[in-house]
Amino acid sequence: MPVPAPTLKPTLAPYPLPTPRPSAAPMPVPTIESCEMVRLRTGPPPNVYSARFASTGASILVDLDAVSDMGGRLAGEYFPCAELLDFADVDTAECVWVSATQISAEVNKALNFVPGENVTLRAQTTMLACDDDRCDCRVGNTASSVPATPPDPLPDVEPVFQVPDSIAVCEEGGLAVEASQSIGSGGRDWTRLVWSVNATGPPGPKVNGTANATFALLYMQYRATTVLSSEFTAETTELQALAIGGFDTLVLSLELENFLGSTKTESVEVALSTKSIPSVLIVGGANQVARVGDALTVEASGLASGCDGRSKAQRAVDYAWNLYRLDGVDDPEEDWTQLAEGAEFVAVGNCECTGTQGFDPWDTSGAECAAAGCVSYPPLNSFALEALEGYLTPEDAASTGNGTRRRLTGSAYPYCQCCEAACASVGGHWECGEAGPEFKLDPFSLDSGTTYVARAEATDTKYDLSNTADVYLAVGVGSVVAVIEGGDRVVSVQDELQLDASSSFDEDINPDCGDGAGDWRANFGRRRLAHNDAHGTRTAGDCGTGDDAGLSFSWICEELEVRDDGEKQVNGSCATDTEPFPTGVWALKSDKQRLIFLGTWLGTGNYRFTVTAASADARNSTTSVDIELINEEPSKVVV
Repeated sequence: MPVPAPTLKPTLAPYPLPTPRPSAAPMPVPTIESCEMVRLRTGPPPNVYSARFASTGASILVDLDAVSDMGGRLAGEYFPCAELLDFADVDTAECVWVSATQISAEVNKALNFVPGENVTLRAQTTMLACDDDRCDCRVGNTASSVPATPPDPLPDVEPVFQVPDSIAVCEEGGLAVEASQSIGSGGRDWTRLVWSVNATGPPGPKVNGTANATFALLYMQYRATTVLSSEFTAETTELQALAIGGFDTLVLSLELENFLGSTKTESVEVALSTKSIPSVLIVGGANQVARVGDALTVEASGLASGCDGRSKAQRAVDYAWNLYRLDGVDDPEEDWTQLAEGAEFVAVGNCECTGTQGFDPWDTSGAECAAAGCVSYPPLNSFALEALEGYLTPEDAASTGNGTRRRLTGSAYPYCQCCEAACASVGGHWECGEAGPEFKLDPFSLDSGTTYVARAEATDTKYDLSNTADVYLAVGVGSVVAVIEGGDRVVSVQDELQLDASSSFDEDINPDCGDGAGDWRANFGRRRLAHNDAHGTRTAGDCGTGDDAGLSFSWICEELEVRDDGEKQVNGSCATDTEPFPTGVWALKSDKQRLIFLGTWLGTGNYRFTVTAASADARNSTTSVDIELINEEPSKVVV
């Protein structure tokens, strides 16, 4: 039987092979920097780099060679030095981090710690400061040491003697020369203190008493080698032997050396008198320093002779002061310029006055008070009158003419200074009573860079005998201080920008406009009012500052680039060829101490304005402020 042919099935078209999808690249595994590599990159932990004594010797500054984490402490936080450092007597010292690379240690009690001794940074007490996310890789420091070095330059040593210029050789107790106020010991005992003694005016070979005088001098010289204190005493019998033998001056020398190695030798001469003259010396020594802007007080200590057996209560003396100016510190006395003396310098007289003498409390010049023989204290001025207004009627205020002190608001005490006995003036400082042991000068009575001599004269009225003591006053030169009001700040670029340096001042210039405005350190508001009285409210500055102080000003402007870490660096000058700073057209409204211009002249950005204030004698000071100019109203002000 035939087999049927098979039915043919349709041939299926082959499926196209699927297009392979691109496979994703494998994610790279992040490479983690090993701690070893981190430490190679950041460097080792801090080591001690140097240790040096500060200029006074009371502390040391220890520097590290890398920025540290300050041992987890804060700058300015005090802690025992033994927790961080090791040196002689470290347990007596206190430390403080000044910065991340410097420690200050107070060592004035560490008496065994001297230059050359090692300072050790203890192991595992600090590590590098961390400024990234790999803080876990930091490790503690290893111990490191350096020798402490003395300050450079070495501090000055200055022997200071408290001793009369001359003495009666009959004085019971003899002569005590005291030098405990000597300067420069560094807060410790002197490592070397050596007295030596001599006498001048040697007698001839046939003068009676020569042998006794020579023996007395030799014995004092021997004793001087054994004295280890700051006081040397010459006995009465020794002084009398010297005088009888013909010696007229005792010369004492003192050599001092501090633990830092500074040394100085000074001598003092004491005239020997056979008369019963009073004794007088200058408290604080015969060489002192002064500042123009500070009130000056020099004190003398006098006592009449006790050679006649009087008790101390009966040995009071009368004082008088003279003042001289020296053109050269070594000028002989005949070349000194006498500024005032006696009655000219210490005005003593009857200062009683009453309202019936016509004193007008509204007299701002104080002329009527002075005409009555009295003193207006303080000088009546606009501030005194301002204080009076609303508190006293003219009738009530007239009662101040009888010498009554009527206290008003603030610091104004307008009255006519009257004393029942006498008024005394020393250099413009008025007090009731006669001149006493204190010599006083008001601020700005002396000239800077000048040497003066104030001479105290003590008189024993019982015998009409006097003695004097001199003090040399070296008046230093003050500083010019530049000030820009307002400090760093943010300002809208559309606003007017004012840079005001009119508050800059010269410490040697009297800030008083002539009406009692007062000290430059005191009340800025009162100074401004006084300035306005003298110059008007539209003129920049305070009394005694800026132009009023004779200062000139120069400005520069620099563009700043602010980096990602917030640090600023100078990126060029603001000046252009057409408008050089600060003489461009924008500055036409500005005077030399105040700059005023629109921020649009500079445009947005960060700028540093620097001013140099200079005096006529070329002393100067520089300061700066950083200004950020933004395109909107400022959101903060940094002062």
